[in-house]
Amino acid sequence: MLNLRWFAANAGNPDAAAYGNAVDRLFAGSPPSPVQDFRRGDHGLADPAPGLAAALDAWLDGRTDRTAPVTVMVHGFQFNPSDTVAGGDDDPFHSVYGTPGVSYGGAPPLDPRMSWLPLVGECDETGQPLADCAIGFGWTSEGTMRTFSQACWDNGYKYAALDLAPAAARALATVLNHVAGKAKLRLFAHSLGTRTTNQAVSLLPDAALRAIERVILLGGAEYCVDALECLAESCDVVSLGSQRDRVVRLGEMACDPVRNNNTIASMVIARNGLGGQARWLDLQIDSAQLVAWLSEARAPSGANYAINALPLNDVHPSGDLGHWVYFTNEGNRKLVRDLVLHPAMTRAGLVASGVPAGFTAADGAKFATVSVPATPMACAERHPQLQAMRGGRGAAVA
Repeated sequence: MLNLRWFAANAGNPDAAAYGNAVDRLFAGSPPSPVQDFRRGDHGLADPAPGLAAALDAWLDGRTDRTAPVTVMVHGFQFNPSDTVAGGDDDPFHSVYGTPGVSYGGAPPLDPRMSWLPLVGECDETGQPLADCAIGFGWTSEGTMRTFSQACWDNGYKYAALDLAPAAARALATVLNHVAGKAKLRLFAHSLGTRTTNQAVSLLPDAALRAIERVILLGGAEYCVDALECLAESCDVVSLGSQRDRVVRLGEMACDPVRNNNTIASMVIARNGLGGQARWLDLQIDSAQLVAWLSEARAPSGANYAINALPLNDVHPSGDLGHWVYFTNEGNRKLVRDLVLHPAMTRAGLVASGVPAGFTAADGAKFATVSVPATPMACAERHPQLQAMRGGRGAAVA
């Protein structure tokens, strides 16, 4: 696996004079080496720097099977892969991107049910290597009270979802665009990582989009209106969601009033789906119809899947919230693994087999009636009370 780590600069608020020149930095390898800088004030797709291009090419060319597709993994909220905390509790390369059975930083051996590497074919459930086929994209997806308040937000989730995810997406898009020139791509994302993934895909040219074979989203925290604008039109997507996922419900509410609670603009894909889109398939894992259909071996793989939206173990410390069951429950893991790897388990194959579509298909039309809300870029709009406490000096925040 190729390790990529995107470290976010503490850029402050967009009102600040220094904001545009703040530099986010992408590192590659283990130990991580800097390969490209991304200026926060820049926008659009960036060309790969020589260091990044060399790191990607060396890894791609060194694979045993250079024709195999590359799966790019994108984790969600509350991770920090930076050099100052690499190896800590919030390092994704010691958890979801970690090798089963390996002890990181003195912690107990990693439970296989926490690792994504068996799901994408990088290793088996015991940690034995299978293929060099995955890129782990680690990105700063959390902030301290200091960093999110300097960005003029009143909570850390707004900072991660509205500032960090789109900024990280620019680096991710650069990676995807370069890899797409040499290999087929599969994208695999969970939670807030689905927003980073969608935002990255929105920057890709048509040639890169054609290289993406399939996109698998778990517990997606991306907003439906945003996903409709990009992913739903660009790629073949299978999105797993659940009405029992309480974390994404909290995420829907955390960005009020930028995305007003209980409005169409605040709805996220894991709880509402996108019903009725030609290239998008929702699998609602708490749907009795879907549970029964998958248990009867009617999927195009010919296998039966015992899926469950309720946490069946305590692998994740907050697992009772129903947000990690997509990859911690054994039956769900079997389904997800085949969605990533099995040649017949495509969106088109599932549809042709008569899979019960999740959520309410008729609801999908409503998302086309609402535009993606703009993210406020001035302190007075982001957090008026915070600006007032600072005596109206929002523009001075560094």
